[in-house]
Amino acid sequence: MNILIVTSQVTYVPNNYQVLLKHLIEDLEGFEQINLKAVVSLKSIDSSLFKKILGLPLLGVFDLGKNLLLNLLQHKLGKRAKLLRNKGITHLQFEDLNQKEALHWIKENKIDLIINIRTRCLYKATLLNIPRLGCINIHHGILPKYRGTFCDLYALYEGRDAGFSLHHMEKKVDAGLIYDVVTVSSAQERNYESYLKKAEKKERDSLYQLLNYLNQNQKLPPGKPNFCPKPIYTKNPTPAIVKAMRLKGMHL
Repeated sequence: MNILIVTSQVTYVPNNYQVLLKHLIEDLEGFEQINLKAVVSLKSIDSSLFKKILGLPLLGVFDLGKNLLLNLLQHKLGKRAKLLRNKGITHLQFEDLNQKEALHWIKENKIDLIINIRTRCLYKATLLNIPRLGCINIHHGILPKYRGTFCDLYALYEGRDAGFSLHHMEKKVDAGLIYDVVTVSSAQERNYESYLKKAEKKERDSLYQLLNYLNQNQKLPPGKPNFCPKPIYTKNPTPAIVKAMRLKGMHL
């Protein structure tokens, strides 16, 4: 059974998901029925990234700006590529997973399942239908109610428990069966970087449980319906919202 892990070249997660990837690779080495075929780094290094690195500190967002800069340097130094090379894992880079070259590679290598970890790539129907078992995603919010981007950040800002959901991917964003919902931090958490570090460990644990089930049963877990009559959608916070978050005592 062939697995493909997809993430971004650069994220704002401390250490750029290096810890999660390392542990997932080691976990999968113990599964007889699962083969990690490759890791894809989708393009995220562009002019908008440099604008964020320069602009976030001006808004008082020092931690996320610092993480983006450090993770960019890590990428340029090939830290992820070195990890994968040492583990004997193929490292691919695509601008978009929907592009012809990527679709061809997925077909040719008979990928059974794609795991999407913190990318902004919108998976189109053609891509979603290639893997035998489909695609799963870590959504950084509590499904089925909270959808969109930065759901976890808004949860902490609004004084709610924050976490993530592991779900099957469909053409509609944040839809699909829910396999796991994990609370990472209580409403009292005010340091978003600290939250992200704790979330990374729990994401690894959640993926391990799902992959262990897959290894033993050769199929995905049953999952739960992803339905909410009145879902709440969030989007990237504006400078005004960022200011309000900081005034409320949040460390960004």
